[in-house]
Amino acid sequence: MNYNSLLRNIFMIQTFLLITIGGGLGSAARFAVSLLVSHFTSNTAQTGFPLATFLVNIIGSFVLGGVVALTGERVNALSAEWRYFLAVGFCGGFTTFSTLSLELFTMLQEGRFGAAFGYISVSIFLGIASVGAGLGLVYWLNKALKP
Repeated sequence: MNYNSLLRNIFMIQTFLLITIGGGLGSAARFAVSLLVSHFTSNTAQTGFPLATFLVNIIGSFVLGGVVALTGERVNALSAEWRYFLAVGFCGGFTTFSTLSLELFTMLQEGRFGAAFGYISVSIFLGIASVGAGLGLVYWLNKALKP
């Protein structure tokens, strides 16, 4: 094994560790949001709206937009390692497309077509808007805080 190959392997191990740690923290944060939502609101089964999943997906979209801006060429305030840790790891563990899909499937199976359409529509629209808001906030702060 030559020196370059060894460095690539070390970088890959470091990247996997960053993603793993970020993913674990993101999953724990998602669970914390779920506990907080259930503590402060009525049970999802009673309301029929999966608020915790909705919130983590919207918040995660906002955070992902901010991370992309912070690690992109325009701002370039964070390294590629931070991008792996935050975008792939934390946001990947925090957001829950599979849970959203299961909740939508359940709504459809129960014949709640209007609720399912509303949930997916609002989730997608606000998810996209939140990515844009995260990007925009970081770009605005970057411009406002530069000397």
